[in-house]
Amino acid sequence: MDEALTALDVMKCLRLRCDLVTLSACESGLSRVRRGDELVGFMRAFMVAGAPALISTLWRVDERSTRILMERFYREIQDGVGFAKALKRAQLY
Repeated sequence: MDEALTALDVMKCLRLRCDLVTLSACESGLSRVRRGDELVGFMRAFMVAGAPALISTLWRVDERSTRILMERFYREIQDGVGFAKALKRAQLY
């Protein structure tokens, strides 16, 4: 059965031991207000699950641009550049 992964699934089921989580799908960084006025979204869910750093999107971006950005970002990481600087360099590429 194919079911969509939810933020609640991530918070309840994952215990991450990683340096970075990358969510490169369109609008993966958006949250919505739930009952009790809590913001629930994948960004928060992955942080609750243990991600110390996270990259996500807040708007629609075409697939080609996303691929180029992510390829450049990970090349920078492989070269030993920190996450923030690697992302900035990839964005300016």
